[in-house]
Order: sequence, then structure tokens, then C-alpha cells
Amino acid sequence: MEGDIVLPTSEKFDSGERVLIKEGPFKDFYGIFERHIAGRKRATILLESSISDLK
Repeated sequence: MEGDIVLPTSEKFDSGERVLIKEGPFKDFYGIFERHIAGRKRATILLESSISDLK
């Protein structure tokens, strides 16, 4: 982790795969992996949440 940016590990994920965020401000949130961002150590993840999680 660098500041508020969580660097992904070298693991490869498939689009649509459910992932658990293990560090940073979204720790313990689940999401759906969407895609890797070319040329960077970044990825797009759609976060899952429910109203009760946000209260």
C-alpha cells in the first residue's frame, strides 16, 4: 500500500471474479474484478455493499 492506493498483488484475476480487499481504506470489502489497467499496477473493481454496511 502506498498512501491511500492499494497495489494489487501479482495474482491474475478473471473478469467477474469475486475478490476480497485485504488492505487499505476498503479493507474487508468484497468486490467484483472488472479488468486490469494496461501499463499500470492497477485494476478496476466494482465494490459490493449493502445499506446496513454503511450505517
